[in-house]
Amino acid sequence: MIAWLLGGEVLSGFRLNRLIHEIREPFGHCKGIQVHFVYFLDLGEEPDPRQLAIIGALLGIENPELNAELAESANDHLDFLVVPRFGTISPWSSKATE
Repeated sequence: MIAWLLGGEVLSGFRLNRLIHEIREPFGHCKGIQVHFVYFLDLGEEPDPRQLAIIGALLGIENPELNAELAESANDHLDFLVVPRFGTISPWSSKATE
């Protein structure tokens, strides 16, 4: 089972407004931007609420929910999904595997 969790916002209000302004200059109208951390999970089966709470605590997510329904609604609004290139190992993930 592949699932994902929506984490906290990445940018402060000030930085988000600056980014919107920078996008509007070359591309014109921009309705809005949402920038969140997204955690992709490769699970054998759907976790029970206790397991999901532990995963959320490790990732710093207050109310973790597997986002099946959110993923469906995001398809209507999601234009870009920016992720690291395949094979990228972050300092956090390399420490987590040690």
